[in-house]
Amino acid sequence: MTKQELPSTAYHPTSEQFDIEAFNYNGPTAVSEVEHLMRVAFAIGGLQNGVSLAEKALEYQREYEKENIYQELTVDRSHIERSNDVFLKSEFSKLADKRQEVLDEERELIDRRIDWYENTVLSMIQNRVGNAKELMRNGVEFTTVRITEENTGEEFEIPEEELSGVNIREYGFEPPIKMTVCESVSGSIYPFVPWCGTTACTGPSKHRPPTATLCKHELAALDLYSRDKFNPGGLEVGERFNRLTNPYEYNRFMNNISP
Repeated sequence: MTKQELPSTAYHPTSEQFDIEAFNYNGPTAVSEVEHLMRVAFAIGGLQNGVSLAEKALEYQREYEKENIYQELTVDRSHIERSNDVFLKSEFSKLADKRQEVLDEERELIDRRIDWYENTVLSMIQNRVGNAKELMRNGVEFTTVRITEENTGEEFEIPEEELSGVNIREYGFEPPIKMTVCESVSGSIYPFVPWCGTTACTGPSKHRPPTATLCKHELAALDLYSRDKFNPGGLEVGERFNRLTNPYEYNRFMNNISP
């Protein structure tokens, strides 16, 4: 991988470079569309107003999926009903029934996802907002550093063995590489990696659970961003490493959701 290249899964899912086949589902999970929208909510509203904007984002995404996905989950049988051939009509109906069984399974997945939107995600976010506030009260710093294989003793350099969270190599990144890290008073150091069109924290609570949402480190960074377009100190680094929201989802939010 050259300096200018990123792993295919670091791009936004709408990008031609994005490759769903590259995901290892035993490793880091993807950043979903609704989480992208919630990132924008907190980038605009901060910890103070982000929850109410996230609630609007959830409502919008829920209705969007119902309108654009649900209607595709029923087999169109009109051409079967118009057939005058009894044999073909019977065989086509059997195939349509099998296809509908598959679509019903997909509908069940969407129902579970909508239930997650309605009954789980907001309480998770509210809890993590509280954790983010406590994190910031206790002291937290965001710094752009060079992550190295060994300890060099240079300023703004950290050996990868000192990093907390998921190994950055699971994302396709290898030292030496510049990344923004979140360092708390407890001594934990979490790198923010380019991932699914945004910059995601590598904390295991963020990536191991199948229904992960924004973690406290990301919420703290988004709160700082909401105040002054937050840009961490330390080494100069490309915009792709600092991106907390994706431009595509920012525009989607602003075009459909009232701040």
